[in-house]
This record gives sequence, structure tokens and C-alpha cells, in this order.
Amino acid sequence: MTMQQEKKIIVQRKPSWIDPSYYLFNFILPAIAWLPKQIGEFFSLRTVVRILGGHGASPDKNEKKPFLPDCEHFTTEKITHALELIQSRKPLLNAAGERRIVLFFGWLTAKRRHIEKYARLFTDLGIDMLFIRLFPVDIIQPETGTQVVADQICDFLRQRRKYEKLLPFGCSGGGYLFCEVSMKVHKDPELLNSVFSKMVGQVYESPVDLNQINIAYTHTITSNPRYFRITKFFVDWFMNAFYNSMTRHYVNAAQRMYKSPVRAHALYIFSDNDPMSPYKAYESIADKWRAKGQWVRFSVFQHSNTGHCRNFARYPDKYKEEVYRFFVDVGFVEQSVVDRVLAKSQ
Repeated sequence: MTMQQEKKIIVQRKPSWIDPSYYLFNFILPAIAWLPKQIGEFFSLRTVVRILGGHGASPDKNEKKPFLPDCEHFTTEKITHALELIQSRKPLLNAAGERRIVLFFGWLTAKRRHIEKYARLFTDLGIDMLFIRLFPVDIIQPETGTQVVADQICDFLRQRRKYEKLLPFGCSGGGYLFCEVSMKVHKDPELLNSVFSKMVGQVYESPVDLNQINIAYTHTITSNPRYFRITKFFVDWFMNAFYNSMTRHYVNAAQRMYKSPVRAHALYIFSDNDPMSPYKAYESIADKWRAKGQWVRFSVFQHSNTGHCRNFARYPDKYKEEVYRFFVDVGFVEQSVVDRVLAKSQ
């Protein structure tokens, strides 16, 4: 047999399925090369933002059109990608021409129809609304997201001091963003004295338990009991891996919530079946606030499903009565104004 014939035999020889090298080169080594890349992609911020937020996960900072259009009840002014000023066409004014405003911190999945209902809830009373829009990427990357938005809110409060009374209204993760604002304001004595002293109350709708925010994140991805435990494992890993750039901001915000973001009376609105916002988790916070002389009111609505940020949609009349009653009790609006608005809506 010549050398040339031997080479031909070697080339024509087919590997056997029994041969371990067949699996090593065709399956195992390619899998080893492929797996780290896929794990890195799965745990990247880009993937997490896509899972949590879907469309609209990142803000379009070049968009000049406001989220809510003008209508017969209010006008809208887009200030930044996250801030819109919604002004009542029939504002309540004091003798000095000063208005009243709600700082409304929306939730991640809020649609235009949801925000429009809240805008009507406030502007019908003659109260303006600063709508702070929340994006998943802002929460997952606080240093370039919520921290920047909190600075924008502080700038708004510095530049526009025409308001007689203010009231923060945080929905779901919006409560976290208000805690970020509060921490910045407490480092600025002038802003603290000139603005926070005018806050007569605070409202939180389905607030996420900041000490258990990993559970809220997991429920955002899946509520299926079969996949919940494994998903929570990966969420916990992710939050530990990005502790310095992300998780520590949640810890600081939780501490601010326990201290109370602002020294004012509070209304908490919950669903009785919301795993992302268990109302019993806030009972200890309420006790700490009451010890400081603040009174705290809980309003719990019944739902067959989660009911997260769905209380207004499910119980519009009762919800409106609860919020308006709180506004009157803290002196944010007069009872005669509320009576007039409710009479028109009947």
C-alpha cells in the first residue's frame, strides 16, 4: 500500500457513534464555547430591561410630544423625557395667585388612559399635576436613571415656587423614586425649608416593599408558582452582582421610607391580594410614623387577582372618595370644592 493510498483511506474513514471524540468535537466543545456567551447575555442589563419592560422600557429623550395631549380640562407641558406638567384650566388660586400641585410618581406599566384618569382626578379640583414617568431602565440603572430624574424634580421645585401647597402621590415603584427625591432635598436646607415645608400630606398606591424588592422584581417577570422560585434565584443573584451600582440605592431608599420621606400625614392604598405590595409589611412603617406624631390611614380594596395599581380602575367612585377625603382632612383642598366636583360627576 502506497502512502497516497493510505491518506485516501484515512480521509474516507467516517467516525463511529461509539467514538467519544465524535461527541467531544461536535457537541461538548461547541457547547462550552456557546454557554458563557448566553449566560452573559441573559444576565446583561439589556436583557433584564427587555424582560421587565418590553416596549417602552427605555425613554426616547428626543421625543418632544407629551405623553398626555391637551384637552378641555387641562394643558400639558413636557419638561424632560420623564417630567410633564399638567395644569388645570380652572386652577385653585390663593390671594397671591399661587396654585396647588400633586407630584404624581407613576408606575412602570402605566398606560396613557391610566394617567389621564389621575390627571382628571386632580385637575377637576383645580389642582395641577407633575407627572413623573417611570421607565424600567431608570430603576435598573439608578445612577444614570432615577438619580438623574430625582435631580430634574429638584430643579423643577427650585425654579417653580409658585405653589402654595404640594402633595406627593407615589404608585408602586414611584414611591422609591420619591424617596430618592427626599434624600436629595434633605441635603439642600434651602429646598427643604422652601418646598417640603409646604407638603401637607403624602399618598402611596400599591407601594412596593423596598426591603423585599427582589420579590417585586420576580413577580414582574412571572407569577407562575412553578417558575417563581428559580426566577427569584436569578433575580437575587443579579441584585447581589450589581449591589454597588443598583441594590444599595434600594437599601438607602428603604431606610428613608422608614424615617418618612416627608413629615406629613399619609394615606396608603392597597389591594388585599397583591404579593408585590403586602399591606402588612407597611404596618411597622406606619407605627414608626405615628410615633413621630403623623397619622397614617390604610385603605384596602378587595380583588380576586393581584389588583396591583388597579384600585382606581376597579373601584373608581370609592377610590375618588377616599383620596378626596384625605385631601380635605390634610387641608390640601376645601370640602366645598370636593362637594362641587362630586355633584357634577353624578
